[in-house]
Amino acid sequence: GNVCSFLTRPEPQAEEMAPALARLVTSPYRHVAQNAALALARIGPPARLAAPALTDALRHDSGLVRVNAALALAKVDRQIATALKVLVAELKHPVREVRGTAAMHLVELGEEARPALPELRKMLNDPLDLPRVHAAKAVWKLDHRPEEVVPALISLLEYSIRMTGAMDVLAEIGPPAKTAIPILRKAAKTRW
Repeated sequence: GNVCSFLTRPEPQAEEMAPALARLVTSPYRHVAQNAALALARIGPPARLAAPALTDALRHDSGLVRVNAALALAKVDRQIATALKVLVAELKHPVREVRGTAAMHLVELGEEARPALPELRKMLNDPLDLPRVHAAKAVWKLDHRPEEVVPALISLLEYSIRMTGAMDVLAEIGPPAKTAIPILRKAAKTRW
């Protein structure tokens, strides 16, 4: 595989790759830059030397590069406030993958992402499925309030019975998601 996929496994050699990844994170090639940023996030604090390059990547043309760079800054240099600012702003991005990824990355910041809850709650009404399911998961992980999350997930299942991401979050919520049982029964009877 490539360097970035090699780094999905946290190994001692990974931190040796940090200087090369720091150069790649500012690549004009979106896929290269976004994968390099994710790899740096996985390395964590041993990749602190990449913080200046990650800061530069926050101005990349690609929203996916920006959200991955924001996560990496939080992980390698504890720049939580900077990461939150970027991730919350990208929750409004016109591209659904960027909105969804920003919501997923907020989950990775844990309790420190709680200030993002108002914007994440707005995303529970996103017209597209991917951002809505990621927002639901983020709201659940950060606030544990099924009364907000379960209706959004049920509406996704009513829209598309194949929405397995919504099913996964409902399973994670467990018994407090019991109002979803009728739609889940319907899904169980559907031939995919």
